[in-house]
Amino acid sequence: MNVAITWGAVSLAAADEALSNLSLEGERAAQVQGSLRAANIKVIDRRNSGTLLAFTNTRAPLSTAQLAKQFLFSHQLALAAATATADCTVVFSTGPVTYTIKNALLISSRGRLLGVTTIHDYVIKGGLLIVS
Repeated sequence: MNVAITWGAVSLAAADEALSNLSLEGERAAQVQGSLRAANIKVIDRRNSGTLLAFTNTRAPLSTAQLAKQFLFSHQLALAAATATADCTVVFSTGPVTYTIKNALLISSRGRLLGVTTIHDYVIKGGLLIVS
């Protein structure tokens, strides 16, 4: 897919790695106001925007199963030690555009081993998605 994704200083996907199950979901906080005799409800946009990014990354095979196991654990430790909220950047190799999810939090990460290959699932939730 030729996309690099970072969360703060931690690389979640390099441009040469196999990315799959990419999904992007936007959300807006709304307040619903009802009235006893009103025919319709009123929906108020509270201008709080959020973005949810989820994907699976298959990391390039390592030379031995032992190295793959070590990477699985060391990567999880790096994620746990990272800043609670950081900007998440997505850069496609086809152009100079950078997409950023402001104040993002890695809310879920799962790693698993398949021989000498590690597979990682990530879910990131943050604020507004911006383009630079």
